[in-house]
Amino acid sequence: LILIVLGLSGYIVYDKFMTKQEVKDNETIKTNQENNDELKEEKKVLKKDESKELVYTLYESKSSHNLDTKIPKVNIDSIYADKVNNEILALMYENYETIDGFKCKDYCSQIIYNSYLNDNVLSLIIKDDSAESPNAHKYFTYNIDIYTGEEITNKELIKIKGIQEDEFPTKLSNIFKEAYPFDKYYDGNNNYGGEKEFATQTYDETVSLRNCSVDNPMFLNENGELNVVIGVYYYAGGEGATYSLVNMDTKQYIYYENYKM
Repeated sequence: LILIVLGLSGYIVYDKFMTKQEVKDNETIKTNQENNDELKEEKKVLKKDESKELVYTLYESKSSHNLDTKIPKVNIDSIYADKVNNEILALMYENYETIDGFKCKDYCSQIIYNSYLNDNVLSLIIKDDSAESPNAHKYFTYNIDIYTGEEITNKELIKIKGIQEDEFPTKLSNIFKEAYPFDKYYDGNNNYGGEKEFATQTYDETVSLRNCSVDNPMFLNENGELNVVIGVYYYAGGEGATYSLVNMDTKQYIYYENYKM
């Protein structure tokens, strides 16, 4: 009798324990499913038009020199994306008109673009390239979170790459000097008096921390590498800077004509 009573008691205790454990496990599974559902909901890409890519060509035309022009549109449903698209249209309307179709005004530069996606970061780079002068081209960059639709600032971008904000200007300056040292920048021909001194001055202006700011346009390329637009001042040529690129990851200087859009 004693053995039977002990056995029944043990079975009752075990049964209650297993029942509680089963309830607990079911609640855990339910909670995990709810969390996964919420995570999936949070990770939904904010496309405005599901039938189109995240960035697509809105208009195509020809520049004054018969070069292909492509105007992009960002297909994200957010206030920031709308702001970007409005800025792009403003750039287009400086050069082109939409009366009787999209066409060039009296003179128009070539506008082309590239876009890249790295995890949640959508990067868009636009080049407005005037054929009148090699110094007249400009880069415009935008970085957008595809899940929130919000801007990813330069400070957030360099943080992704593990670069401290206060260290960025020095790092960019040093990479430029390593990739494009003075002995490559200056040909040493001394075609006029004081040429080397002037070349030294313009090179120093290029690598100055003021010119290598965290505010420079930047984007992530197809390999997730950080590319930064930098104005290069030349001792031969017109006034102002020629805007080119520096790849911070590969430590490469990319002259603007060599960057394939």
